[in-house]
Amino acid sequence: MLLLPPFGLKAQEAPSKVRTSAVKVTSTAQPLYFLKTGSANVPLNFADIQSLDKEWIKSISVLKDKNAIEQFGQTAKHGVVLIELKAEQEQAFLKTIKEQNANSSSGIKPVHIRLYCAAPTSLGEPLYIIQTKSGEVVVSKEDLSGINPEWIKSIEVLKDGEIIKRYKDQGKYGVILITFASEREQEVLQIIKDNN
Repeated sequence: MLLLPPFGLKAQEAPSKVRTSAVKVTSTAQPLYFLKTGSANVPLNFADIQSLDKEWIKSISVLKDKNAIEQFGQTAKHGVVLIELKAEQEQAFLKTIKEQNANSSSGIKPVHIRLYCAAPTSLGEPLYIIQTKSGEVVVSKEDLSGINPEWIKSIEVLKDGEIIKRYKDQGKYGVILITFASEREQEVLQIIKDNN
């Protein structure tokens, strides 16, 4: 089960296979969620996201501000999350959400099961990379904590074989590529340098 913070933003325990971290919510505005397919972007609701198996995810892209509005219109003013699935899982997931939507419109309530564990297992940290005009800069999660989130232009989450080829063992737990607004890029790098 994938835990993303759409709609209600209520705290909950995570299943043992899911790694969670503290998230500070500064706004109640919610982004739009879409499944990115070869032919279209399929809107996702809370139930769709909750039924998504995290192992099926190929990548997650976050669009903010101008980028989101240019591609999805004014309804995307709070951002867009594009979820791309592995090819072999995409059709199965589309069928699942179609059935969920049919059940909800026919009055049949879907059953939701949550598994809880006493001590979640710890997974390794992903590799955090800032993409700049001149290249990529590897940073720690702590380095990013002092950066204003409004300066972020986009975030892209990479996982699986593609990143292992590119980043070797450093990327075995995933890679988070962060691009900042060009006018803030040097300021971000200076803040990180000053903190180290």
